[in-house]
Amino acid sequence: MEKNQQNIILEVSNLSIGYTDKKQQKIVKNQLTFKAHQSEFICLLGKNGVGKSTLLKTISKVIPKLDGKIYIDNNEINHINSKTFSKILGVILTERLPESNLTVFEMIALGRQPHTNWIDSLSNEDLNMVNKSLEQTNTTHLKDKNVFELSDGQLQKVLISRVLAQDTPIIIFDEPTAHLDIHHKIETFLLLKKLSKEAQKTIIISTHEIHWAIELADTIWLMTENNCYFDSPENLKMQNRFQELFDSLLVTFDAESNQFKISS
Repeated sequence: MEKNQQNIILEVSNLSIGYTDKKQQKIVKNQLTFKAHQSEFICLLGKNGVGKSTLLKTISKVIPKLDGKIYIDNNEINHINSKTFSKILGVILTERLPESNLTVFEMIALGRQPHTNWIDSLSNEDLNMVNKSLEQTNTTHLKDKNVFELSDGQLQKVLISRVLAQDTPIIIFDEPTAHLDIHHKIETFLLLKKLSKEAQKTIIISTHEIHWAIELADTIWLMTENNCYFDSPENLKMQNRFQELFDSLLVTFDAESNQFKISS
């Protein structure tokens, strides 16, 4: 995909992220400036506590930004009302779902709420989007199952289906492979990469799976204690930026295997 000004979908300028507690600001990161393009698969890397979830929640309007600008399709997000925003950006955070007797089809249909009428009945278009999202994640055979019956891997696919049914150009997913075995981790990465191209979604995920992020991401947002980098995996490797992920003499980054190894 050629990156140019025409296909920029997200633009961040001089952003400060953090929290306000008792009228005092706790800044986690500041002066962040970067762009995301249509159909990009973006992986956000960084150790725990560095601010990954804070950044994703800020872009998603879950928490307010402290300073700076965030533009989606050239519109500053503070000027976009909630209903319109829910048609632009879909988000899946790490919080566990409450227990529910919903079927898979009903769970995915919840993704259509920004588009349904005032009594929340599903139109033919809504039903078509739900069925299409089932097909895109190869979960049609699960549609009549109860959500509580699903394995972790199946549940992640259903959550992806739900956000696909929401039909937003941007999807944000906080640690989608956190509770999965190695097979389902790889399957999830490949699915998200495929969807970014075939469904033309800008998909942004936070992850600790450094190897797969380097292998599959178009762009990596790399957050360290002191810096943030927004570049291709190849450029970040050439600049030896992955070594900055962990300030430790115990591990070193091996560029050939795209993995951290114990120092000898």
